[in-house]
Amino acid sequence: MAGSPLSADEWQRRQGEIRAELIERMRQDAAALDQVTPGYQQPKVEHALRAERSEIEDFADRRCRLARGGGWFSYEMAVNTEEPVALVVTYWGGVWHERRFDLLVDDQPLTSQRLLTNRPGDFFNQVYDLPAKSTKGKARITVRFRSRPSDIADGVFGVKLMLASAPGQNVSTQRSFIRTTSNQTPRTIHHEPPAKWRPGESHGGDGSPLPTIVRGPSRPV
Repeated sequence: MAGSPLSADEWQRRQGEIRAELIERMRQDAAALDQVTPGYQQPKVEHALRAERSEIEDFADRRCRLARGGGWFSYEMAVNTEEPVALVVTYWGGVWHERRFDLLVDDQPLTSQRLLTNRPGDFFNQVYDLPAKSTKGKARITVRFRSRPSDIADGVFGVKLMLASAPGQNVSTQRSFIRTTSNQTPRTIHHEPPAKWRPGESHGGDGSPLPTIVRGPSRPV
């Protein structure tokens, strides 16, 4: 069933939102140190994707990566700056079954993430401030998403490293470019063979519209 047409005022307001989002996206792209778009071959190669019990899904005209039952996936990402760095991850905000998983940087725990109706009908960005010791003197770091037993790390639509001064400036009210009216959007799963991780090896892997930003636990709003 088609949605109701927008009124002239609603259309004008929506155009203003789109313009603001484009400007904000350009500003954040300019501040990005590195970024990954999951599910595509080039980013997979450029960021040395490593994964175990992980797969790609198509959802709402985008792709995400997930891991199941203690599985994980990781990306090598360029950092190469002495300034404070933030990790920005894009998730779907309409997850109706609770998911909990862990994020690690160079095998050191960073934080855990809970997904449960964080922003129904929208994608959103979660910002995690990285400890200075995790990036100091490094050209690259490994960002790993690790699911818990009997749970899913579901799903990562974009990963970006940015200067910590960039995320969250005048973006708290920005809405996502991509919206859906139903949480029943078809999901297509792409199965991949596992890649075995060995301690001491580098491991890393696969960004998109920048919608609403939510601060991680290290920097509460």
